[in-house]
This record gives sequence, C-alpha cells and structure tokens, in this order.
Amino acid sequence: MENLKIQSVICAPASRCRRYENRTSHALVLRPDGESRYDFDGTYMTLGVGEMLFIPKGSNYTVRRVGEWEQMYCLINFDADIPRGKPTVFSLGAQPDTDRICAQLQKLRVLTTDGERYRVMALFYELIAGACESHGRKDGADARMQLLMPAITVLQESVFDPQLRISRLPGLCGMSDTYFRALFMECYGVTPKKYVLGRRLTHAKTLLDSGEYDSITQAAQLSGFEDPLYFSKVFKKHYGYPPSRRMK
Repeated sequence: MENLKIQSVICAPASRCRRYENRTSHALVLRPDGESRYDFDGTYMTLGVGEMLFIPKGSNYTVRRVGEWEQMYCLINFDADIPRGKPTVFSLGAQPDTDRICAQLQKLRVLTTDGERYRVMALFYELIAGACESHGRKDGADARMQLLMPAITVLQESVFDPQLRISRLPGLCGMSDTYFRALFMECYGVTPKKYVLGRRLTHAKTLLDSGEYDSITQAAQLSGFEDPLYFSKVFKKHYGYPPSRRMK
C-alpha cells in the first residue's frame, strides 16, 4: 500500500438497506456492534464485531443491516495505490480493540487539524497491522484448524447454549485436553474458555444495546449465562462498567 491519504471518517447508524455504485474511494469498515451483510453483485460477505471489511474503489454493492435495532458502523475513506484490490473481510483477532478504535474514530471524524489526521492514520495502520497478524496466524493454522473442525462446528451451533460443556470438545476431535487446548490457542490466540466467554459477552452487549430486552437476566440467559450475578461480574471486568449502564 503506497501513497496513503485519509479522506474522511464516518461513524453513523447502519442503514437497513443501501445500494452503492462505483465507489469513489477505498474504505475500511468496522462494526462496534451488530452485523451487516454485503452483496458485491453476487459475492456475499458478512461483517461482524471483531472484523474489518476492505472495500476497493470502484465497487458496486448492496449492504443490509442484520437486526431491527439501531446499530453503528465506522468507516475510513482513503486513497492509496492498491493493485487488483478486491472486497475482503479480515478477522482482527484479540487485537486491536475495535470498541476503543471506533470510539476514537467517533471523536476524530471531523478531521479539522493535521493532528487529527495523523491520529486517524495511526488508527488506520493499527487496523492494518491487526489484520496482517491475524491473517498470518490463519495461514499457519489452516492444517491444524481442520483437526479442530468437529469442535468448531459444535461451538458455532451452541456457543450461546448454557448447556454447552467445553470439557466435551477435546473428545470430539479425538485429542487429549492438553493437546486440544494448545492447538486451539495456536489457531485462535485464546483458550477455548476465553473464546466462548468473549463470544457470549459480545452477544450480550449487542442485546443490551438494542434496547429490546428489559432485564439483564434475560440478556444474560440468551447469551449463554445461567447465573446473572456471574454475568454482571465478568461483563464489568471485560468492559470496565456494569451491564446496567448499557440499559440507561
């Protein structure tokens, strides 16, 4: 990527459905909450929390918001020399913290000073670095990932089920607990327990942000937490504030 120039920053509620023709700049898109589905004229992609979408200049596409509640997105428009760019969703892994970056982009979206432009550029490169590191881990883990697929399939189907037992996962792959845990950490960068906890907390935060649930207990149960007190404890530890604040 050469000759980078940040053009603008947009942080706004996601549209239910919107069509774009012949995009005039490249873009990086983040979702601090919720999920969007993109149709690049027959090539379909989903963008969720913890991921980043690259949209190249000249793209034609339709984007649809998943869910009825108001959700936010953050987008950096930029120009750069990128040969043969194509729409790509990148997993950002555990780093960088998309909540933090989106919050900073919201403060910097006007870009009235050189200092603000440099801060956005720093965030831009932090995102690129996170995507490259995550992609590098993925390339090295493809073969090992196949060994984990029986457990990954169960996780995808049951991650919000309070009856999910992580202790069952190694047996599904024919592995010992120690080897399964080590292999999972190589592929995902966290332990199976932390992976499940992170997915559940992110889902619970999305539910609380939606305003459609009138109790913390309900949001906790729908996210796989049987004990509301435990949920409140781990939510505060993870986000730095209690879940009750999301409902005000």
